[in-house]
Amino acid sequence: MKSLKIIKKSEQLKRQYENHVDVYIRENNLTRVTTSPSLTTLNSVGFGLRGESDFDYSTISYVTTHYFLVLFLPVIPTTRYRVIRTERGYRFLGKVHLKPTDWIPLLIWIIVILMFDIIS
Repeated sequence: MKSLKIIKKSEQLKRQYENHVDVYIRENNLTRVTTSPSLTTLNSVGFGLRGESDFDYSTISYVTTHYFLVLFLPVIPTTRYRVIRTERGYRFLGKVHLKPTDWIPLLIWIIVILMFDIIS
């Protein structure tokens, strides 16, 4: 009987948290994410998340940038997401606009390529 009360209380707390997250998404004008983006790589080329910023204690979430990766290094930013880290990966709450600083890795790649072109 006691475990049944604990399960009901747990479900009630989970529903309250989900309602809080839904309100947070609406209030912060996040674009809802219906499917999570690809986070796979093949031979060190693919997509992944890099960086953490704007931590929010009420939802235990943060903003991270989704990049196209080469040699596991960020090259081209695709989108920023507000995410919650879970046991099995991430829960994507919504999309956020890219910041100008998200383009720095691409600029570094361009400079490196131009330097190798000038040297050779």
